[in-house]
Amino acid sequence: MRLIFDIGNSRLKWSSLLSSEVISAAILMKPIEHGGDIDGAFSEVQAELAHIRGGKKVDQISIGSVTENKGNVVTACMKYWEVKPSFLKAAKEAFGVTNSYSDPGVLGVDRWAAMIESYCLAGSAVCIFDLGSALTVDTIDSNGRHLGGFILPGMSLMREAVIGGTSQVIVDQTCFNNASPRWGRSTNAAVNNGILYAAITLIQNTIKTLRLELQMPVEAFLTGGDARLVLPFVNDLVRFDEHLVLKGLNRLSEYVN
Repeated sequence: MRLIFDIGNSRLKWSSLLSSEVISAAILMKPIEHGGDIDGAFSEVQAELAHIRGGKKVDQISIGSVTENKGNVVTACMKYWEVKPSFLKAAKEAFGVTNSYSDPGVLGVDRWAAMIESYCLAGSAVCIFDLGSALTVDTIDSNGRHLGGFILPGMSLMREAVIGGTSQVIVDQTCFNNASPRWGRSTNAAVNNGILYAAITLIQNTIKTLRLELQMPVEAFLTGGDARLVLPFVNDLVRFDEHLVLKGLNRLSEYVN
C-alpha cells in the first residue's frame, strides 16, 4: 500500500492506494488540522488506515511538504509504518510542464503539484488558484510553459495583518462564512467583505488578463482550505478540486518511482 501526504502549514491531506488503484479511485480522506503536531496527525492517519484498510502493510510513502522540520515527518513515518518517506520537490520539467524558476527546486512542491495536475487535466493553458495560508496564483500557457505567478497572504493572514497593524480595528475572526463582496456597514463587515472581494477580484482579473495575453481560452482551477469561501462567486469561471495538490503529488510520486 502506498501513502501520499500533502502537509501544509496548518493542515494535512492524505490518501492511501493499493497497487491496483489509481488516484481517482483512491480514498481521499478529510483534512487533518495538525497545528504543528505531525506525530499526532499521523496517529490519526494510522487509526483511519486500520479502519479502512485493515492490516495492509504500507510499503511506500511519498510526501509533499512545506514544513521546515522534515525530521519530525521522517520520525513519525518510521514510528507508525517503518517506512522512510520520499519527499517530492519541483523539477525543471515533468508531465509536459516546464518550470520557470531558474532554480526549479525552490518552487513550492504544492504549487508544482497543482500545476502538474491542472495541466494534465486541461491539456492547454491554465491558471491555478490555491487559497490556503498563502494565496498563490500560477499560470501556464498551452505549451506547458510556466509563465509565473503571485504569492499573497491568505485570507486569514490578511485579516490578521489588519487587526495587528491597527489599534482601533476589532474584528470577529469567525465571520468569513458570513462575508459577501458588498460594502461593509460595520468594521467587522468592512474587513471581512473587503478581503473576500480582493480574492474574488484577483481570480476574475487573472483569468481575464491571461486570456487576453494568450489570445485563447484558459481553464482555471481552484483549491485550498479557503476556496469554498470564494467559490459561490466564481463558480462559473473555475473548476474546484479540494484534492488538486494531493492528486498532483500522486502523479509526481509515480513519475519519481
